[in-house]
Amino acid sequence: MHYKLFFGFVIVLSVVGCNIINPEEQIPSYIHLEPFTFVAGPDDGGSTSKITEAWVYVGGDLLGAYTLPATFPVLQSGTVEVLCDPGIYDNGRKVTPELYPFYRRYTTSVTLVTGDTVTISPTTGYDPNTADFKFIETFESSNSLTIDMDANAATFVSLVDNPTEVREGTRSGVMVLNADNKVGEVAAALETSLPRTNTPIYIEMDYRSDANFLVGLNGVNSDGTQDRLYHDVEFFPRPEWNKLYINMTDYIQPADKEYDAYRVIILAALDADHTSGNIYLDNIKLISLKQ
Repeated sequence: MHYKLFFGFVIVLSVVGCNIINPEEQIPSYIHLEPFTFVAGPDDGGSTSKITEAWVYVGGDLLGAYTLPATFPVLQSGTVEVLCDPGIYDNGRKVTPELYPFYRRYTTSVTLVTGDTVTISPTTGYDPNTADFKFIETFESSNSLTIDMDANAATFVSLVDNPTEVREGTRSGVMVLNADNKVGEVAAALETSLPRTNTPIYIEMDYRSDANFLVGLNGVNSDGTQDRLYHDVEFFPRPEWNKLYINMTDYIQPADKEYDAYRVIILAALDADHTSGNIYLDNIKLISLKQ
């Protein structure tokens, strides 16, 4: 009799123990997040974007960062608030996804049903509360990249209006290199001040290129002294148009020297395997966080 009671007790403990160790799994709801639709304002200098990631909050909880499009489980149900922060590849590198501080957060409410999938199609654009445009060049009516930094009059940025060479609108810019002129360096004529308090500063640009190039800022002072502050990431030839977000924050602050003003600067060069190349440019913007 005692043996029967003992074995029965063991069986009960085994069943209860299994339920504790392997509890019944909760069936999730699912969210499918489409890529962001980007809508630029009339004074935002072009409507191109390359939003690759989204940082997602559901019901106040951060679920994670997702490469778009994405489908992911949510252990919640009912009506919840969903927040989506747009993310980009910092300096064009997939290994450095970052929140982009100048784009608006997308907010919506959805009803989650256990086992079902709800689709969200987020929209965004520049946030007027954060984006301070210091410089914009769309090449539509003019070309401000006119400062000859390499003392070679044969290397300059000109306007093109052939639809096959234009990224957006009716015109883009191009720098032409050849066997006699393998290096070109230009800067924007417009000079602007930049904040030096821990503030994000980015250069945006669209490009396609047959040559390697660097992008940065030319720091200038009223006494005529200047320095080239190129970002250390080199960009390589690309046959299709691409969007870059170049993080210049650490090149401005902190820095060993403070400058009175800055201007966008570009340096392009042919490699040993090429005797000609074109660097097409569009929608160049210098943006800092509003103070």
